[in-house]
Amino acid sequence: DLRLYDARDLSRPSTLVSVDPDGKRLLAWAGAISDDGRYVVFPATVPGSATRDIYLRDVQASKTILLTPHRHTTCAASSSPFKTVFRNPPQPVSFFDHLYQKKRPTSLFEVMKWHTADARNNAADAEPFEVRTSLSAAQIQAADASISFASTSFASPRDDVRNLDIHEQYGDPSNPNSYSIELRSFVRTRCDGAQLVRVVCDGDTDVPESRDRHPPLMNWKADMDTVIGALRQMKFTNERMHGGSNTSSNLIVSTVGRIRREYPALLADAALAALPPSQTIIVVLDAGRESRDEGLKQNYAILSADKAALIGNGTLSTSNRAQ
Repeated sequence: DLRLYDARDLSRPSTLVSVDPDGKRLLAWAGAISDDGRYVVFPATVPGSATRDIYLRDVQASKTILLTPHRHTTCAASSSPFKTVFRNPPQPVSFFDHLYQKKRPTSLFEVMKWHTADARNNAADAEPFEVRTSLSAAQIQAADASISFASTSFASPRDDVRNLDIHEQYGDPSNPNSYSIELRSFVRTRCDGAQLVRVVCDGDTDVPESRDRHPPLMNWKADMDTVIGALRQMKFTNERMHGGSNTSSNLIVSTVGRIRREYPALLADAALAALPPSQTIIVVLDAGRESRDEGLKQNYAILSADKAALIGNGTLSTSNRAQ
């Protein structure tokens, strides 16, 4: 059981915290508490189950909320500096208010501040090396900087095998936000359809990755509004995937070296090829349009991380995508 005690008077009865939304007991072993003692966030399992979730207990209201309804978390191995999966509530915004706020955030810096607090609660030396979100054509047209989801990847200089991924989905009052935190290997298994031995696609490995392949983000100053302004100025357009309604683009804040490895077709852009691997950049890559005659075509823009100044832009096609 996870119980809350009054440190000022230990003779007072303790309060049971580790219960699910229906009041049933959970198996819990650690937690983080807000400064005012009202909220406790903790990882726990249902007795008899191996599934681990994260819960938030409002002690004052005697209510528990399941924070990981859509995706389960994974715990770090004991050898990793990422030692826990629960979140230390940031101040002055409480954990409860953050996850269930009625408005979507409009600043990636604000989101990264929340995620960095989480990551450093796990490993004090964690640094972000990649941030991802999306932009729709309607958002660019309306200069709407609201964020529907954001993912931040963190690395510790003490661990060259694993990184911490924090993913947050921002809904609306009728669809509460979701949150997940996961420990993943830098080097993942790949499935190209040619393996004779069955493997798990995108699975963890124990293969280390050199630190120069995941350097921290540096000199990043351009937030969502600045990026959207740059895209509007250059008249960036989102192609429709398969002629459908998907007009979203990936927005990636990463380093040149990682972008080159993940999107080798972008090496055809001379401006990108000339940049140092450790430089932080912003890449916008749309979902693409595919046809039998032309293949897949995707519009892209490469922007500087400090002012969102245009570095390069164009269209990728199946003719210059790496195989």
